[in-house]
Amino acid sequence: MIRLLLTIVAGVLLGAIVHLVSVLALPRIATQDAYSRLTPITKLNGDLRATMSRNRMVARRRLGAARDIARSMARVLPPVDGDDLHHMLVAVREGRTIRDNVRKALHFLVATNLSEIELVFGAVALGVGSPLNAMQLLWINLLTDVIPGVALAVEPPEPDVLERPPRDPHEPILGREQWKRMGFESGVMASGALASYLYGLGRYGAGAQASTCGFMSLTLTQLLHALSCRTPDRSVLTGPQPPANNYLTAGLAVCLGLQALAAFLPPLRGLLGLAPIGAADALAIGLGAAVPFVVNEATKPGRPTAPALPVAARETVLAPIAAEASVEASI
Repeated sequence: MIRLLLTIVAGVLLGAIVHLVSVLALPRIATQDAYSRLTPITKLNGDLRATMSRNRMVARRRLGAARDIARSMARVLPPVDGDDLHHMLVAVREGRTIRDNVRKALHFLVATNLSEIELVFGAVALGVGSPLNAMQLLWINLLTDVIPGVALAVEPPEPDVLERPPRDPHEPILGREQWKRMGFESGVMASGALASYLYGLGRYGAGAQASTCGFMSLTLTQLLHALSCRTPDRSVLTGPQPPANNYLTAGLAVCLGLQALAAFLPPLRGLLGLAPIGAADALAIGLGAAVPFVVNEATKPGRPTAPALPVAARETVLAPIAAEASVEASI
């Protein structure tokens, strides 16, 4: 019995000594690039605390139970079975794509809704009255916010998603540069719709005809902006084309069809307070929608070029994953 108690006390003292040594060795551990053969208590109290206190990244192989817990909780990503590099890269690709799609959808929603506010305030500030009535604003929100926004949230992975350098873990979804860009894009869209509205005022005076010009231009330019948000930093007119998004294509077709019904179906046209559109009006509406799209595309900042990967890595690792992504996008 006494021997058992002495063994327990010795084990406790030994554990305390090991813990004290690991705590005292934190600065030394934090300066190492790699280390192995650590006990679980040293891993928790040594490498994680030391490196996290210095804002450094920690990478471990075979996390054991921690990896199983992370896998069971992160169901949005493909399961990482074993240490197969292909599976790990697929998980990274999906994680980056999810974040990109959230940013694209938010970018679209914020920019388009700001354009509506800026159009109304700009017209009121100029003393020409509000170009949109309550029903028209409701129609725009229902048409442009729902279908294109959801379609942008399921964009396929971009071809270079695995070639980008790691991002700052503290970087927000929408940073300062994104907010500046959204403010610029919304102002351009509002300006195009306001110009169309002013055309209607000059030709017909205040009333349904002028409101129709502003309403149609704003709705169409917002639908075009969904295409622009597919690549927020690269032009879809001159840059590499993103992979096909069948959901967005079908969604925009539905939205354009509904907008055509609003313009040409008399009961719906009367409900929205719209007037018939002539050839000159259609030209003004088209310019008010297309010119902002072209301006926003021409002023995109561009994406920094990532360092080129070795040819062997591209062919053996990234090529199969890219082929798999193209197959998924075509389904």
